[in-house]
Amino acid sequence: MFQTLLSPLKARFDQLSPRSSAGTFLPALDAPSAEDVQSPEDFARDVLVQLMRNSVENLKMADTQVVQGEILSEILRIMQQDAFTKGVFREMDGFLVLMSVLSTIQVKPETNTPTIEVTVAGADKSTSCSRLVFSVLIEALVDEPENEDFFRSRVGYESLSFALRSLLSDPLTVDETLGLLLALSMSNFSLEEYFVDLRRIEDLGGEADEVVTSAQSTLKTIVRPEPLGILWDAAIHLPLAHTSPSLRYGLYKLFEALFHVNHRNQGVLASLNLVRTLFPRFCEARNDANVSERERHALQKLLRRLLEMGSTTEEARKILQHAAVKAEGGEERLDPDMLDLVRFGMKSRWSDHFSMESPAAFDSPWTRALRASRSLLGPSCTLFSATLGTRRLLRLSIRQDGKLQLHSSSQAGKDPPFVSSGGVRKNRWAHLSLVHYPHRGTNPSLRESTAQRMQYSVGSVEQGEGKMSWSLASAYLFSVPVGEDVPRFIHHLGPRYSGNFQDPGLVRFLTYEASTSLNMFLTSVSSKQYANPLSPSAVSPTDTPDQPMSIAAALGAMASNPGSGASPQSVIVDKSQTYVPASKQTIIQSGMMKVVKFGVGVTEAHIVFSFSAADCHTGGVGVSIPIRGQIKVKAQASAQRLSKSPSVDNALRLEGAYVGDGVESQGDVFVVKAACLDSALWKIGGAAVALKLVQLAKTPHELSRSLGILVDGLRNSWQNSEDMERLRGYEILAEMLRSKASLINLTAFETVFEFLGVNFSSPEHSTVVNVVGYRVIALDFDLWSRSKKEIQLVYLEHFVTLLKTSRYKTFNAKQRLSKMNLVRKLLFALQADWYHGEMLHTFMEVLQVASEMIFSKEETIKPLVSYLAANLHEVLVSLLSHQQLYAKFITCPTHNPNMPTSSGRPAHHPPVAFHILRLVNSFRKFELISGWSVMKTVLPTAWSLEVNGAAFDILLGRFNTEADIDSYTVVACQGIMPSILTALGHGLSVVSKRAHLSDSEADAAHITWDTENTLEAMLETMMKLPYIFRSQQATQMFIDGYKQTVEKLKTSPSINQLTGRILEKLSHLGLALALDNARFASARFSMQVGERTVIKTMTRMAEWRKTIQVSERKRLRKTILDLREHRRQIARLSEWSNLLTSERGLWPDNIQRLWRLDETEGPHRIRMKLEPQDDKPAPSRVDTLGELVRDVHPPESDTLSVHQAEVPPWAESYEISSTDMEDKQLVEDIVDDKLRRIRHELEPGDFIDAVATVARVAGVDSSPGLLIIGKSHIYMLDGVVENDDGEVIDAHDAPKRLLFIPGSIVELDGPQRAQRWSHAQIATCSDKRFLFRDVALEVYFKDSRSLLVVFLDKKKRSDIEHRLTAIITKNNTDPSLSTAPLRTPLFGRMGSRVLSNFRADEFNFTYLSILNQISGRTPSDATQYPIFPWVLADYSSETLDLSAPEVFRDLTKPMGALTAIRREAAETRYTNLKSVDEEPFHYGTHFSSSMIVCHFLIRLAPFTHMFKTLQGGDWDLPDPTWLVLMPQAAEDPRGDVRELIPEFFTCPEFLENYQHLDFGVLQQTGERIDDVKLPVWARDDPLLFIVMNRRALESPYVSEHLPQWIDLIWGSKQKDVPSLNVFHPLSYEGFDWYDPFYRYCLLLIECAPLDLDKIKDDLEREATVGIIHNFGQTPRKLFNNPHPERLNHGLSTLPIGTLHGIEEDPHLLTQNERCFKDLGPDLPIREFVPDSYGDKLIPCQENVLTIPLHPYEQIAWGGSNSELRVLADHKVVQVIESTSTTCAAFADAHNLVTGASDYTVRLWKVLRTQNASDLRLALSHIMRVHTNEVVCVTASRTWSLVGYIATCSRLKLCLHTVNARLIATLDLTTTPSFSPLVPSITSIAFHERDYSNLGVLATGGPDGTITLRTWTADGTPVGEKAQWEFLVIRTMKAKPARNGRPVGVTALKFSGETLYHGEESGKSFIWTLPD
Repeated sequence: MFQTLLSPLKARFDQLSPRSSAGTFLPALDAPSAEDVQSPEDFARDVLVQLMRNSVENLKMADTQVVQGEILSEILRIMQQDAFTKGVFREMDGFLVLMSVLSTIQVKPETNTPTIEVTVAGADKSTSCSRLVFSVLIEALVDEPENEDFFRSRVGYESLSFALRSLLSDPLTVDETLGLLLALSMSNFSLEEYFVDLRRIEDLGGEADEVVTSAQSTLKTIVRPEPLGILWDAAIHLPLAHTSPSLRYGLYKLFEALFHVNHRNQGVLASLNLVRTLFPRFCEARNDANVSERERHALQKLLRRLLEMGSTTEEARKILQHAAVKAEGGEERLDPDMLDLVRFGMKSRWSDHFSMESPAAFDSPWTRALRASRSLLGPSCTLFSATLGTRRLLRLSIRQDGKLQLHSSSQAGKDPPFVSSGGVRKNRWAHLSLVHYPHRGTNPSLRESTAQRMQYSVGSVEQGEGKMSWSLASAYLFSVPVGEDVPRFIHHLGPRYSGNFQDPGLVRFLTYEASTSLNMFLTSVSSKQYANPLSPSAVSPTDTPDQPMSIAAALGAMASNPGSGASPQSVIVDKSQTYVPASKQTIIQSGMMKVVKFGVGVTEAHIVFSFSAADCHTGGVGVSIPIRGQIKVKAQASAQRLSKSPSVDNALRLEGAYVGDGVESQGDVFVVKAACLDSALWKIGGAAVALKLVQLAKTPHELSRSLGILVDGLRNSWQNSEDMERLRGYEILAEMLRSKASLINLTAFETVFEFLGVNFSSPEHSTVVNVVGYRVIALDFDLWSRSKKEIQLVYLEHFVTLLKTSRYKTFNAKQRLSKMNLVRKLLFALQADWYHGEMLHTFMEVLQVASEMIFSKEETIKPLVSYLAANLHEVLVSLLSHQQLYAKFITCPTHNPNMPTSSGRPAHHPPVAFHILRLVNSFRKFELISGWSVMKTVLPTAWSLEVNGAAFDILLGRFNTEADIDSYTVVACQGIMPSILTALGHGLSVVSKRAHLSDSEADAAHITWDTENTLEAMLETMMKLPYIFRSQQATQMFIDGYKQTVEKLKTSPSINQLTGRILEKLSHLGLALALDNARFASARFSMQVGERTVIKTMTRMAEWRKTIQVSERKRLRKTILDLREHRRQIARLSEWSNLLTSERGLWPDNIQRLWRLDETEGPHRIRMKLEPQDDKPAPSRVDTLGELVRDVHPPESDTLSVHQAEVPPWAESYEISSTDMEDKQLVEDIVDDKLRRIRHELEPGDFIDAVATVARVAGVDSSPGLLIIGKSHIYMLDGVVENDDGEVIDAHDAPKRLLFIPGSIVELDGPQRAQRWSHAQIATCSDKRFLFRDVALEVYFKDSRSLLVVFLDKKKRSDIEHRLTAIITKNNTDPSLSTAPLRTPLFGRMGSRVLSNFRADEFNFTYLSILNQISGRTPSDATQYPIFPWVLADYSSETLDLSAPEVFRDLTKPMGALTAIRREAAETRYTNLKSVDEEPFHYGTHFSSSMIVCHFLIRLAPFTHMFKTLQGGDWDLPDPTWLVLMPQAAEDPRGDVRELIPEFFTCPEFLENYQHLDFGVLQQTGERIDDVKLPVWARDDPLLFIVMNRRALESPYVSEHLPQWIDLIWGSKQKDVPSLNVFHPLSYEGFDWYDPFYRYCLLLIECAPLDLDKIKDDLEREATVGIIHNFGQTPRKLFNNPHPERLNHGLSTLPIGTLHGIEEDPHLLTQNERCFKDLGPDLPIREFVPDSYGDKLIPCQENVLTIPLHPYEQIAWGGSNSELRVLADHKVVQVIESTSTTCAAFADAHNLVTGASDYTVRLWKVLRTQNASDLRLALSHIMRVHTNEVVCVTASRTWSLVGYIATCSRLKLCLHTVNARLIATLDLTTTPSFSPLVPSITSIAFHERDYSNLGVLATGGPDGTITLRTWTADGTPVGEKAQWEFLVIRTMKAKPARNGRPVGVTALKFSGETLYHGEESGKSFIWTLPD
């Protein structure tokens, strides 16, 4: 078949005559002249050229393989002699001939592979024909870029694959062919026997490894990827009969070896998408017993390696689906093998990039991120150059040592280049920034000369360049210089960023590590260790000098040339300059913070060009590389100008002009599309997918692997990180880990904490990088206390690493942990007693380290002192006495001077007493408040050797404890002397009591001699310091103690040796004092106070301590309750996993999908849309983050401000008045948060303004809950109520009186909903009566929902209503912008004349809806459900003739009086009641009640459940009306008198038993009750019944007689006796419930008075509620006079004054002559939006939408980065990058919906102020479950006015209801305009009316055709089910273009009775009807 593809090109060698049949040349016509004589070389070449041409022609005609082989050998020989002939071979279609030869090679089994005896390049073996083809092919491609490009783009490797199909399917040739493909791919024939050798191996053993190893040594860079892909696809799909284990094993090992050769091979293999076929093989091999473990291991290893370069989203989805499987019991579990695969794949860090093998270059850019893969060979390699004409202005290159050098045209010829001091590291991404700063005072910008074009190049293909393998991520060139902070910020964005720096919120693209790095940079800016980095002469504060921070340092670093020792330019930086403090305001105004807040500040006009690999749609060689920037803009503008001029000169210039399609690549450039798994994770489901894996983990291995997947998916992906924060993923993860704490091993622990910032390999580099994750996980001390001991130990040690070991300990302490209240959390963990034994000791060390590093008033001192005041602790007291922290502690205003003595008597805590003494070392406050006297009372009982030493240190003022005590001769603190002497007396008393005990007796009594030893040491010290007894009081106290001791010892039976020594030293001290008494007699002991003062002081201390203890207990209780509530709420979070198990989720649960009626309302409060019915809570919380966690903030003031010395106590300026104890400094007002149960539901930043306990009413059910009014939102929370104390409690725990909302059936076990609406979403509200009690309130929202709540009393209702009214008034300032449908509160009481005039322009259904609303009827309350008439009487005819009056019911009579029998029964009942003086009535039942409504809607959830509730939880006896739809009042005198509900005219689903409920069987016939049996004319189609019923309602007959029915329901005949329209008195509003007679009547019918508030008996109240639900309520009376008839004005389907309509007169539509808007020929119209300021629609071009009601505001998207742009007055006011937007639609003026290529749908809020430039989009929700790119999206606030959905593809047009019920399908292939090349339908639109009898769908085609269609079931054959079909109403043709060519209709829109159409030419036209 390849012969048909041969179309030889005309050769450029026409001067050579074609070879004759004899093989000779024809003679020349003219003899050549002497000048024309060729040289021998040229003649030889010409001969070879002719031979090549002849050989190719002969090969085309060769008919045997032998002849083909000979010719191929000749061609190969010619190519090897002269490479010039390779071009001739290409021009002669030689490649196509080769494909033809390959496709015709056939192998006969008896001859095996055909061989041709030829000699090729010295070969002496037989060569197959196929090998010769590949030899020629390889030879023709080697070193011939033109041939390579021609074969790839013109011939295609698909042709090669097709040609090899027979060879690859034949077992005799497959091995050889695979080897030839490998040789072609590698351009190396030494590999051709690889698969042949593998085939010979029978057993998979060492021999196979030898073959593999031998081949691996010859593997190099893949030259041609495509043949490798053909090889893989052929080998992997070989039938088992044609393959062997050794062959498969060799295949896997081959590709694994190729993967390890270099990075280029990795990119090539990734581009082949081998995972697509390898993963299914892996799944099969796991369960295949024939596959050996060795082969399985090789397969798995290869798959892991391939996943290191990522995988497509589809393949990643498959792997993740297999990672979680269901066991036999239905329990979900993880697959370890699959988990390992995901783990390996998630580690990939590659971004899209260009793989470049020198020589390789791009013509035009400046690099932003590059990566060197191997060392540079040879001289330097150019990275970037700029050339003007022939003059090179700039050249940036890289040397062999990795350093950069810069050549500039301004340098002298012999001047050496600038060389950087630092270098580019191998195999690491590097960010290169080159900034040129012109002379000051100029306006710097980059301008191009018009005479010469500037040439920019990345890389180089010039001769003499070095060889280097490197990768390029993106490149940018700005025309203006940028600040020095901009490159630093861009560097932190990383190589994955590929935007244009137009988004001011670029900070959100930072990873956790990047944001932390920038925060640390700003902190270092404020450091005193360096000169102010914000000054121009600053240098980098980093330890590495090759990271300059300022321009001066950068120039200095680049000017240094260590190789030459010369520095042509240098900048001397004085590092010893005076420090200039950087204030916080200075930092905020610095360049970095401006970049953080406002973006880079480079407009698109300043971007000369930019390009990145991420912009390329596909990977591989020869891929188009899009370019952005002014180069493209100018080139396109120039091309457009040239195209408008038809001159030949301009045509030639246009042909050679660059039109901006892409960057030109030269050399070896390969585009690598690295599909990392973290990017796929975002598309598939975000962080929830990884969280689900963690949730399913059951073993330590599974947990560690799943945690690794989670953190690797978050580490480098800002999207996943943001998603994790949005769904509160870290809190969910902490909850999971708490339940799996015993499974946490060291690997799992290190995985989590490395992600949080702890560097276990280099602890000194540890820092907290993930603030929110660290706060939630690392500071959950309860979580880690449940783990194993070894995990607890490393957990506690990590705090020491961060705060003591790390180089960044100050940053960790001040900027991270101090803001997380670490010390408070540690103290709480200490109180909770979570750590015991040896762990407690380590825990206290952590507390000590944390307190030392974060020693500030609020974070540490205050909580520590409060804790100590309530609980003494040795370590904490010792901490406060630390010398470095002591000064801060005593100057802190929160400290209490008597705190050391306020903790009671520390008799059993000598260590504590010791540290307390250290605290009072220098307290002057302590002295002034009689602290020493108090100390004398409490200290002696805790005396020990340590306390003794500390006391004497205070006495002597010995702060240096190493100094000899004998060197002190002066008493520094006389105040402690009484405490010492009292302790001496107390010790002597203890000694005297046990002086008689021996050592053995003491041991037996467990008595130690610590007191004796301490006393002995005290006496020895006193003997050395006799001057301490200079006061008489001190001497006297000693003497008294001495005497008492001697007296007691006299009575002792014996004195032990230790006591004897004490007595001896005591005597010596007494003797010394007696000798020196005269010298000290004059001294006085001045610090003694009275006993009353001491008692008063101690009493105050006790009270203060008690207060602190109460406060601490409150704090502890509050913390515990808050923690418990927080965990309870987190445990209830399930929204994150619901999508994963949904119908289209990653792991669908495959359960039967049930549906329920959605509460969303359409126009006139119609409810007809269904929603999934499940107990899973729908997400209601706004998805946007309140605060960006990965933000960059200036450091706190305590890090920046200059230290201000505080006044020490010993200073003269110290305030004596401050010695008074301030109890309130430590005592905090701990308020118990009674609303903690609900605060988590609040939106970020919102707080509660009012709370009310209510019952949310839905039908007949009521759910108790709370209605919350916040400052920005209102909330309705089910399942919680407020008790009498104001505390929010669970409804199950509440007293019944709080739950019993009279008139409701309380539902406690149903789904608990949590709903919220912003204040701006509230449309209006109105008070309601609920079962005749004026205590209800209905709130209407702009999202087409409503909320009906019942309050406990009217007062509370009035308060909430007042607040809501104020909110509505404040937010709804512009009523014209409200899109809410007409509802009850929009109407008051109106007269009949006003309403009837209003009715003139309304349809009957609309008017009845309005009456229902005005009278208080609402679909939210089943007892007050809207009422509609039963209009038809004919339910048996084959067809329904709506022009015949007999088919209608008599609307002048109620349902109970339609027949004579029924009328007679009603009159008799009325007469009988009246005769016995009772209140007479005609009917004991009602036409509308909750039972009637639920009975009608029993097949439709939630009314199914409601009906069972009313029936006591079970079905009632089967009723015929459940099966047959027919008014029973017409037949049975005992029948009911019910009217209809709106669903009979709107919702066909309520007629079907779609839930397959078991209703039982009919008792009479035994027929099973299922769907409702419809009338014959409905053709067994519920939709047709609804359509016909609505037509009947809107028919002229009903319009004429409807006023009489309105009189019966709402008007003058509501209680009319002659009309037989009187119902039971209980059903009427305003009934006198307290009349004694009526009370008696109520008792007769077993009812109670309906003042439910006064019924105290619970059973009586419940019984009353049940009666009311069944009795029904007559609507409020609206008309006192008869309702007037409807005005007749022609067609009832058209408004007054309108003569023609599109549905009525489609043939009258005509196209206007002139277009009303022309956007331009290149801007096709895609959509129309309303213009609020004019009467026409606004056309929108592709990827642009005008905001509804705001014609000068647009949303635009598209471009290479798919950013979203907001424009006001044609100016861009906002750019949001990385939204991947592909389509968009407005739901209204405030809500935008966008579809994205990342499989998500986003909902945006439009925010605006009075200033147009403040127009903004804010992300509201992100919706998932799509499994591919979203290419089309549409939005409707109220599910559209029509209620139908039309979809269209190339093949068919489909029509569905809003609930996806298929109505009709049109096969477009049968239409005359169908073409397989272009779509038949290019636009579509519904004709929208409030109601349409016909229904019109307009479609536009590419040929200018506009077709109006309707849909009908009139053509259904008799006796068959209704069959809907499309029916063409009219076909119209848009006017052609000027050249006569038809124009495509790309947009359609109806506006009233006008049709707008937009064309691909950018023009818009109007089709109108005659006036």
